[in-house]
Amino acid sequence: MQADRQIKQVEAQIKEVEARIKEVEARIKEVDARIKEVDVRLQKEMREMEARLLKEMREIDARLEEGLRTLELKIVELDGARRTEMKQIEVNLQRAITAQTRWFIAGMAMLGIIFKLADLLIP
Repeated sequence: MQADRQIKQVEAQIKEVEARIKEVEARIKEVDARIKEVDVRLQKEMREMEARLLKEMREIDARLEEGLRTLELKIVELDGARRTEMKQIEVNLQRAITAQTRWFIAGMAMLGIIFKLADLLIP
């Protein structure tokens, strides 16, 4: 009789363990389902984030390209202004040289006249 009672106790314990196993299996399935939901949501968010980042990168690239074009135009403009200024400096320098040469020639001519007059006046 005691053996029958022990068998019944063991059978009862087995049923309790089986019930706990079923609970654990149910919880594992719930966790698996949540993990799959989170994974799907993460994948979606990652695709959205990637799309936003690509869009931002394209916008930044476009702004940089526009900025480079603007700088190139400014460089060309400044180079043209520098060339014009250099040509004006060359013209002014040439005029100054020409004027200085005229004054030098006129001075030499005056000096020649003075020496000639001195020769004539001094016997």
